[in-house]
Amino acid sequence: MRSKALVKTECQRCGREILTAANASFANRPWYRRFGGICSVCLSEDEKNELSAEKVRETNLAARRFRIPGRIDWKSEKFPEDEGEVLRFMAQRYFYTKQFIAAATVMDEYPDLDVTEILRSLEEKGKIQALC
Repeated sequence: MRSKALVKTECQRCGREILTAANASFANRPWYRRFGGICSVCLSEDEKNELSAEKVRETNLAARRFRIPGRIDWKSEKFPEDEGEVLRFMAQRYFYTKQFIAAATVMDEYPDLDVTEILRSLEEKGKIQALC
């Protein structure tokens, strides 16, 4: 049974056939938009280092877990649409699973949103709290 779909495409620089991910949560990430269509042979050392650093940064972010420190009065508090949607998802997921939400889960659920900025904003407002 397969968990991730791969598609064949051509390298944007040399035209060599490569396999790349067809996953929407992958395709909308900045590093994938920039380097996803290029084979490893065509990448310069600087680009390889930049790609590696970006993946490490994203992995560190994805590993962070968040909790909701207090009750949220959904009727009286107003959130921007994206923030409210992400916070509601996190609250529902915690209610049903009783496990703290990882940023990777939110990133997979909302591939089109800039989850990093939304989580940072919610953390600054005190609506969520990072555990690590």
